[in-house]
Formats: sequence, structure tokens, C-alpha cells
Amino acid sequence: MKEKKLHSIKKFEHLLIGFMILWFLSPSNLMGQENVKTISETIHSNADKLDAKLDEVVVTALGIKRQEKSLTYATQQIGGTALLDVPMVNPLNALSGKVAGLSILPSSSGVGSSTKMILRAYTSIQGNNQPLFVIDGIPLANNIPGQVESGNGFGGGYDGGDGISNLNPDDVESINVLKGASAAALYGSQAANGVILITTKSGKTGEPIVSFTSSIQLDNANNLYKFQNSYGADGSTSWGAAKTFSDNHINDFFRTGHSLINSISYSAGTDKSQNYLSYAYTLSNGIVPTNDINKHVLTFKNSTQLFNNCVAINSKATFLNQQIDNPIAAPGQYFNPIYTLFTFPRGTDFNQYKASFETFNVDRNMMTQNWFENAGAMNNPYWILNRIPATAKRTRATAGLDVNVKLTDWLNLKARGNADRSWDDFERKAYAGTQVTNASENGRYEISNKSYSQYYGDLLLTATKRTDFFSINSTLGTSITDKHLLGSRYDSNTLGLYYANLFSITNMINGGAIREQYDDHSQLQSVFGTVSLGYRDILYLDATGRNDWSSTLPAKNSSYFYPSIGGSFLVSQLLAESSDLPKCLNFAKLRLSYTEVGNDVPPHVFSPTNGLTATGTVIKNTVEPNPDIRPERTKASEIGADLRFFNSRLNLDFTYYKSNSIDQYFAVSNASGTGYSTRLINGGNIQNQGIELTVAVVPVKTKDLNWTSTFNFSTNKSKVIELPEQYKTDGYKLSAIGYTLCVKEGGEYGEMWAKQFQRIDGKLVVENNKGVYSPVVSKAEVKIGSINTDFRLGWNNSIAYKSFSLVFLIDGAFGGNVVSMTQQVLNAAGVTQETALARNNGGVQVDAVTVDASGNINGSYTGKIDAKTYYTAAPTSECVYDATNIRLRELSVSYSLPQSVLKDVKFVKSARVSLVGRNLAFIYIKAPYDPETTVSTTGNYMFNTDNFGIPTTRSYGLTLNLTF
Repeated sequence: MKEKKLHSIKKFEHLLIGFMILWFLSPSNLMGQENVKTISETIHSNADKLDAKLDEVVVTALGIKRQEKSLTYATQQIGGTALLDVPMVNPLNALSGKVAGLSILPSSSGVGSSTKMILRAYTSIQGNNQPLFVIDGIPLANNIPGQVESGNGFGGGYDGGDGISNLNPDDVESINVLKGASAAALYGSQAANGVILITTKSGKTGEPIVSFTSSIQLDNANNLYKFQNSYGADGSTSWGAAKTFSDNHINDFFRTGHSLINSISYSAGTDKSQNYLSYAYTLSNGIVPTNDINKHVLTFKNSTQLFNNCVAINSKATFLNQQIDNPIAAPGQYFNPIYTLFTFPRGTDFNQYKASFETFNVDRNMMTQNWFENAGAMNNPYWILNRIPATAKRTRATAGLDVNVKLTDWLNLKARGNADRSWDDFERKAYAGTQVTNASENGRYEISNKSYSQYYGDLLLTATKRTDFFSINSTLGTSITDKHLLGSRYDSNTLGLYYANLFSITNMINGGAIREQYDDHSQLQSVFGTVSLGYRDILYLDATGRNDWSSTLPAKNSSYFYPSIGGSFLVSQLLAESSDLPKCLNFAKLRLSYTEVGNDVPPHVFSPTNGLTATGTVIKNTVEPNPDIRPERTKASEIGADLRFFNSRLNLDFTYYKSNSIDQYFAVSNASGTGYSTRLINGGNIQNQGIELTVAVVPVKTKDLNWTSTFNFSTNKSKVIELPEQYKTDGYKLSAIGYTLCVKEGGEYGEMWAKQFQRIDGKLVVENNKGVYSPVVSKAEVKIGSINTDFRLGWNNSIAYKSFSLVFLIDGAFGGNVVSMTQQVLNAAGVTQETALARNNGGVQVDAVTVDASGNINGSYTGKIDAKTYYTAAPTSECVYDATNIRLRELSVSYSLPQSVLKDVKFVKSARVSLVGRNLAFIYIKAPYDPETTVSTTGNYMFNTDNFGIPTTRSYGLTLNLTF
């Protein structure tokens, strides 16, 4: 009977394994029947042939711990040191080039500003495209609504910094990137774009350990625009006569910035209780004078085990206090010092306006702005810095508690709760004397106060069971996320101030004007379940299901369910058990998954409300409420392989994915007579498919020398499969500032359209006005480029020799386009080197055809067009550039003091000193600015545009790490 039972088990195994092989490798059965062996009773006898790292436990969705080899979807894990090799004020920027498929776009608004992060691709036309951040299992209130000021004549908005920038990088233990919807399904609509899981450090059992890190870095402006020193001023522009001068006012304006980051932590504990305490202080002075940040972060964690370790209680509290002085108002022109600095007429004495940016006004008996005539609405950059000061303050407190009860040796119950509160205060003062286009004669005062809260709680019942043949890991849970934004913004601009330079709400005429008010409340309730079935560590099958109830959707559609399913097949485990595992192969896994995930809408989308003007006039809502709006939905599938060779000296991780995002929401023209000009509908289908490849190599591994090299490659192809009927012809416009970012059916997400110089068969079209030739701008928009790169590549290296180590990262983005509205304006003003070269050449050489007043070709022209005529007529499309760039992103050279030196210093356990650098050199670049910075980090627009943002910086410094 025993032999008969064993024989039946073998037949079942053969059928199951054969099915999985066909599933992953069809139509070709690559293994062959001869490699499918019967099992022995010693199932794990050859397990020692597999890399021990494969049994490592990694943190996945909801903080569930899984063996890495059992995962059925693509993830990439990096150590916390990835944020510390070259410390940064915003730790997000340190992830650039280190994760396949992850794009990092830092803001060009100065120190303390946000970072835009896209994982794989843009999937939502109107909604959020950034991944969810999760810290210690708790979703982070990262994209705080309303944190960016809208500008309203101040020439741009204040970038208040994203939530993750409030993190102390020294607190990070590890980072696990869950790519795409498949990996993040359990987090629901919050994680439709993937998840960045961050696990922070906790107290350790044993002797107290004190760690201290201090880093100081210097920052210099890098990759500035090229200006001319050959032609002087002509009024407010630089189209004057040729002259010889040396104009360095732009280089002299930028200072050497510096960042000082100090962090200290304490860890200690017993078998029953462990504590972790840390404090970090950041002081950073940007390259723009007066643009500074002060940040304090205090963290406390405790872990306590009770009742013979049957109950574990973990608590955590974090407090942040931050102040940013003079955050730069970009994109924009009016109150942005970069604009007036760059466009200042060349060859004019700038120092007179720098040394005395204000003069005494006898008529007003006060100091007012000193600036050149014909400046129009623009202000002296030093007046902006000193007499239009702004301050942004943030206080943030988070507290969390989770209790884990071990009900049996295989069943656990966990309850978690977390409160996250932040208070943002913003103030800007424009003194009397500011150009009256954007301030009243007595000045202007703006103040805003916002409080944002997020309360999160969940309850998880987890079962883990294992037999000789099978394993099961399942979780049943429920969660609730409650978000609330309250606040208001007062601005005196419409009505003015009673008395000059008295900045208070009571001095606003008629008691001031509320320009904006916030009272957005949303709640997401969920139930979910997941089960992972394993068979002999060879086959794994995962299934999840989640149902969300969102308050931002109409009642009839507020409930939506989405499932996921995945499988993995450990080829190497099967071969190891049959003793057929090749010596060069340590591990081989094939994986496949399919997921559907929903994405709700922001508050008030399906039920818009009326508003008020600054003077109390009702602004009638023009969008018809739609009780039928459905949640956006993404359907995603992926297939991949993990391979490890030569004792993990060569590791490959390959993924192919495809996703379709449907039921996106659009505003379309409404029928007449309804009282509303537009209405909201669902529609559209945005498809993304791509490849991610990570190759990790250990070329050298000896007693004294170790070299690890990692390549990250990713590529994505976007396609607009379908749009609503109203947008099938002209497409849907995401933005229209200088050019149109458009979504057109049959095209790709993020095509750039604009008017351009008209051409016929490649020849420029010009008008001939009595011998004066001028180019003709097209009446219709044409495609001028795309925001999408062809592929990204990162090459990260770590070399250790005895007490020395070298870390360097070279990465690049290849293909795609960026727009420099800055270059367009500078060309039109005649301040660039490009315009000087054209003037030196007697004009812009063209091969053209001429047209009459009706647009009919009436001749040809080969010659030159006056440079001023050409560049003042040039549209934005003439300043579109290839976004390809390759750079030396990071460099760190470290020396650790050997123990033989430290043994005489008893209180120091370890010491390391590092020389660090970031953005040290561009190996290749075509754009006139850093194409991987952005003026907008919040919306789906202008993220590939420069509009007088702060130049990127080259950083270098020194870091000291001590352990006591």
C-alpha cells in the first residue's frame, strides 16, 4: 500500500510539473522528459546546492514577510546604504539609477523641494502616477493635497517638499521596490503605480550601540546656459550693437551652497524589549542666496515581547520640524530671480543694481526698488530675494502601534494603527516698490495654513503551515484609510493693503480675501485576502483578492473588487533534487502573474461644487455632477525569470510586463440647455509594455579584494489604444504652456505638439517684405517630440580592498525629448551665445521658399535671415532637444580604520571617512540644461520642461561614520 501510495504521488507530481513547464515555456518543452525524475523520500537532500540567499526573508505588501524565492512578481531590494553612500537633503534622489524601471526627476525649485518618481510608466491621464510609499507596513501620506501653492500672479508655486523627504536616511534598514500592480495588489487603489517599501531600523538585543554620521557637502551651479559677451543692450533686450565686455553677473549671482547633515542613533535591548532612538539635523544653503532649509527629525521605536514571546508590541513615533526660506517660485517669471538674472541686458552694469537693489524714494518717504528702465513687470533679482521674502514651515508628527498575537504556532493576529498629522504654514511678503503688475502700490501679503491628517488601521490574520510536500501562507485582513485636508489661503493682491509694508491680515483692505479654502475629506475601506501555496519548494501559486469602498466615488460605484494570481516554478530546485543541477547554476526561477487593480478619483471629481471669488462673487460650477463615474482600472500581466550562476557571481533578473489602464475620467462638452458646459465620463485605454533587466556580477572576490557590479536596464513602450469619441480626432490635452502635451489615439502617452516654423519638403517657408525675409509659423500644431525615453541604463559599482572602498554610479537616459522655454526666451532677448554666433555670421543661413500673402509659393530664397527677426519669431518648438544624457551620478571613496588602530580607543567600535561626490560630470548631454530636472513634481504636465528653474548642482564633500 505504501509503494502504491508513493507511486500515485509520483504520478501526480509528474503531471503537475509537466503542466507548469508547459505553462511557462510553451510551445517548446525545454526541459525534456528525461529531466523529470521521481522523488526520493529525502526531498531536501540537495538543498545545500542552492544559494543560501534564496531563503532570505523579504518584506512584501502589508509588511508580510516571504521567502524571496517564493515571490511570483518582480521586486528589487536595495540596502539602506544606497541612501547613505552620498547623503542628500532629499533621500529620494539617491535612488537614481539603482532600480530598473524607476525614473527620478528632482525639482528645480531649490533646496527642500519635491522629487517626481515614476515606476515603469505613466498610466493615468488625469490621476496620480507616482508609486505609494510604505514605511514599516504603513502607507505614507506622501502626496499631501494642496501642498503646492498655485502662484496666482506670483509667477509660480511653492514646492513644499514631498512626505518621503521628511525621512531620516540613517533610519533606513532596507528598501524593497514592488514593481507594477501585480506586486502591489494588496494595497489597492493607493498602489496602482507600484510600491516603495521602506523598512526602518529597530533596536537590537545586546550592548548599547551609538552610531554617528556627519556629512558636509559643497554645491556649485552646473550646466548653465551659454551667454554671449559680444553684443550690448537695446532697451530691455540684448540686440544692441557689437561691443567688447566681460559680463559675469550670472556666475557671480550663484553662491557655493553647502549641506550639513548630522545624525545620531542609539540602539539597545534585552530579550524582552528593544529600543531605538535617532535624531537628525539638516542645514542646507542652496546656490541661490537666501534659499535655505533647516530640518530636525526625531524618531523613537520600541519592540516588546510578552508572555513567552506570544505577544509582540511595536511602537513608533516620529517628529519633524522644518523651515525653508525663500523657496524659489518656479516655473514662472514675475517673482523668480532666475528670470530677471538671465534676461538682464548684456553689457550693462549689473553691479549697480546688486549693491543697491533699493533706493530712498523721497515722494513716498521709504526705500523702493532700484531697477533699470523698461523692465516692465520684472523685478531686480536682489529685490526678489530681500524684499519679496517667503517662508515655508512644516511640523509633522506620526505615531504608530502594532500588536502581534501568536495564537498558535501557525496562526497570528496583528492589529496596527497609525496617525500622521502635518501642519504647513506659508508666508510671502512683497514690499512696496515691487512692480505693480504683481503687487499693489503698498505691497502684497500672502499667507496660507494647511493641516493634513491621515489615519490608518488594519487587522491581519495570518496562517503559515508547512508539511513535507506542501506549504501555505495566507492572510485575511481589513483596513481603513482616512484623509482630511483643512486650510485656507489669504492674498491681498486683488484688494491691496491699507498701509505700506504692514504685513498682516487685518491690514488687508476689506479684511482680506480668501483666495482658496480646503476642506477635503476622503476615506477608503477595504477587505482583502491572499494565499500562497507551495509544493515542495518547486511550485508556488499566489492568489489575492481585495475590495475597496471609496468615498470619492458615487455610491453606486464606490465598491470595486480586483483580483491577482501568480505562479512561480523553481527549476533549479527540481534539478537539485534529482542531482541534475549543473554546477554553474545556483538558482533558476520562472514566474508569471496577472492582476487587476482599481484607482479612485480625487475628492469632488464626480460631484463638483461652486466657488467664491476674492470679493465674494459666486463662481458657478460648470461641470455636471455624474453619479455614474467608475473607478479607473488597470489590468497588468508580467512574466519573468531569476537566474543565478557560479555561486551567485552572476545574477540575472528579467521581467516583461504589459498593462492596460481603462475607464479613465475625462471632461467632455455637454449638451446645451443643461446649465453645465462640460460633463465627466469614463473612457480610454492606455497600454504600456516593457522590459526590465538587472544583471549583477562579482568579477573579483578574494580575501582582500571584492568587486560587485550591477547593471539596470529598462525600456517601456506606451500606446493610446482608445479615447472617448470626443477626443478621437484632436486628442486630449494635458497642458498647453508653450506647447501642448497631448494624448492622441494611436499615439503614445505624452506626445508633444506645437506650432513650428512652416516647412515644405524640408525647406523653411519665409515671407518677403521688400527684401526683408521672415520665417512663417505654422497655423496648426504638429508633433515635435515625446516625453518618453527609449530606455534607461544604470551601472553601479562597489569595490572594496582591505580598508578601502570605492563606490561609483554611472547612469543615463536615452531618447525622448525635453523643452527649454528658458532657451526660447533667452534667444528672443538676444542674450545667448547662439544668437551672437548668428549675428557674427550675418544672420541665420536658410534654404527656403517664399510665399505670398495667401500662402502660395511664389519663389525661393537661399541666404540669411536677420538674427533678431528669426529668434524673436521662433516658437517653443525650436527649443526642443534630445533628452539623452549620461553622467557620473555618484562617487564615494572610503577608508575604514582597522581594528588594530581602534583597539587602543576603547569607546570607538568602528570609524570610516568618505570623500563623496554627486553629478560630478556629464559624459554626454545635448540639452542646454539638466534634462532630468523638472519644474513640476505634482501634476501630469511640464515634467520635461525648463522654465527658469534653478540650475542643477555638482556636489562634493566629506562624510564621517562612527560607531560607539
